[in-house]
Amino acid sequence: MNVYAIPAVIEYFNELVDILYEKGYFSYTVISEIYAAELFDDIITNLPGKRHRPAPPYYDRYGKGMYFASFTKNKHTTWYAFFQKYEESGKTIYLVRYTCTPYKVRVLVIITQKHIVCSRNFKKTVQDWAAFF
Repeated sequence: MNVYAIPAVIEYFNELVDILYEKGYFSYTVISEIYAAELFDDIITNLPGKRHRPAPPYYDRYGKGMYFASFTKNKHTTWYAFFQKYEESGKTIYLVRYTCTPYKVRVLVIITQKHIVCSRNFKKTVQDWAAFF
């Protein structure tokens, strides 16, 4: 099994180092570099063995047929990796297309639910989000 990340995901992990340091999550940039590198390595190494579920329709903007898996860094922080699975020459290939924390997901839920209020499929969409959490 092979796990790859699109360039935008790799760029996000490079930016994450600065974000974590500037927001005061870590006192030293080297510690935030280690955190980001370990998280990226965890996703690339362990994604094939993680339980995954289909991603809510919102994440189709990152690619069709998305799945997600969670990665717990500590008792307060969980990250989500959104990816596609392909079969090629008898091998399963995982392509990570997006990562985020639950905080970012909840913000997207609030924004999306405001948009959904006008939708005929309100109940189905809310159920999709409820299944996510």
